[in-house]
Amino acid sequence: TKTANGSLEREKSILWQRFIADHETLKFKHDEAQKIIDRSHFVNSLES
Repeated sequence: TKTANGSLEREKSILWQRFIADHETLKFKHDEAQKIIDRSHFVNSLES
């Protein structure tokens, strides 16, 4: 699993570099994703 772990570390590094380079866009995408998640939780709570 050394390769998988190395790959994971590389992914984290790339994401971190992207975050540093463009944190406003990432924050916006995160907020949008959070809204979608919140909406789906709300819909699921109505159905149960």
